[in-house]
Formats: sequence, C-alpha cells, structure tokens
Amino acid sequence: MTDRRRHFRPLRRTGTLQAPDWSPRVPARSPRDAGPSARERRLVFARAFGCCESCGTNVIGRPYTIAPRVARDAGSAPRAEAAATWNLTLLCGSAAGPGGCYWLCERRDPSLRDHGIWMYSWENPRLVPVQLLNRPGQRVPVWLNDEGTYDFEAPAGGFAVRGARL
Repeated sequence: MTDRRRHFRPLRRTGTLQAPDWSPRVPARSPRDAGPSARERRLVFARAFGCCESCGTNVIGRPYTIAPRVARDAGSAPRAEAAATWNLTLLCGSAAGPGGCYWLCERRDPSLRDHGIWMYSWENPRLVPVQLLNRPGQRVPVWLNDEGTYDFEAPAGGFAVRGARL
C-alpha cells in the first residue's frame, strides 16, 4: 500500500475511500432539530388530502409548508409538542416568496387566528378547533388528533373556544 492510501480504509464496492473513525461526521438530522419527522409530515399531508387547511387550495405541485399552530419560541411549547401531529397544519405558500396562507400566517393575520390556523403560546392547540372551509362557503370546526385525522367533537375534558359552533 502506498503512503497516500494508508490513512483510509479499504475500498468498498462503490470504489469510494472510507474516512477514518475519528473524522468529524455531519449527522443527517440534528438531535436539536425541532421540526416534524417524515412520518408526521406524511400524516398531516394525508389528513388534509393535499389541500391547504386554511383556504382549501390544492397544493400538489405547488409550494406548501407544514407549519405549527403554536410556534416554538422562547417560553412556549416544548420541542415534542411543537412537532406533534395535532399542532401541525398544511398551508399553501412558502417562506421563500410572498403569497399564500403561510405568508399570512407568518404575518399573524387576524382572520387566520379566528380560523385556528395560528395561536398564541398560552393557548392549547388540542382544545382550539381549526375551521375548515366547506364547499358552500361555510366553515366546519374540527379538532386535530394524534392519529393524523380530524375529530368532529371537542376532546373529553376540554371545551370549545373561540367561535366553535357545534
């Protein structure tokens, strides 16, 4: 073996040299990452049938964002709750460009707060319904759950708040 190659492990089948064990490696996902996992993202997308949960626009083939209802900031929801399925909504638009419900959500639009899309840190997302847009133009209150589906009744032990009409 030549001097140049003695610091590397033997070649794999692919023909690439292996780095020694002591070399710094970048993990694929940081343990400090508070974002939702791939499973939770799939559950939220399937729950919404690929449509924005605020305006009902189909997001397949368009920019979309899976955003938390209660954002994780100083003193708010813990890491596990910020990325929970019942705290996430599918919104049209992205942070890269203006327009879409995500852009309005980031600007704290009062109408989106009335529909339960974003909330203040002291509110409980399990008890506040999301007002989904119905075909005739009316909104239907639904509560988000752990399984990635909608509940049409308020959770037991809680109460409906902020304009939920049953």
